[in-house]
Amino acid sequence: MRESDGRYWDRHDPVRAVASHRASLELNTRAGEARGAAVATYFLGCAQDAAGTLRAERATHYEAQALVALADIAERTGLRRADAPGWLDRAVGIHEEGGSPLAPALRARLRAWGDE
Repeated sequence: MRESDGRYWDRHDPVRAVASHRASLELNTRAGEARGAAVATYFLGCAQDAAGTLRAERATHYEAQALVALADIAERTGLRRADAPGWLDRAVGIHEEGGSPLAPALRARLRAWGDE
């Protein structure tokens, strides 16, 4: 139920969604539900990104990971494909700022989206 609550708030109030997904993660962890905990963790990360939590905490490395994961999912499922280039662009910027060796590969991937 907490997951459904969080999914509703994802669309309307990201800060409230964060709280719901945290509660879902806690309940799933206590119940030993690994799949439920993994799903809650994923949605928690998405909600934190939407709320600006990751940027406010300067957790840009985690933000980049979440953005690449979102682009991966968009690519596999076809859902929100139009958002993927923006997510990749932000992730590339974070990796370039930090001097990450992943930046060139992500930049090439972003260019490939433009070729589609």
